Amino acid sequence: MEPGAVFRDYNCRISSIDFNKNSSYMVTASDDDSIRLYDVATDI
Repeated sequence: MEPGAVFRDYNCRISSIDFNKNSSYMVTASDDDSIRLYDVATDI
């Protein structure tokens, strides 16, 4: 099995990840209290 994406813009552990079921957006949260929104159709 190969990873589908590597999140290089994080310095801490990703603690949560979720996808929007009606679009191509994904949101992540990490231990440094940051939240990031990705358009998985273009960003990854």
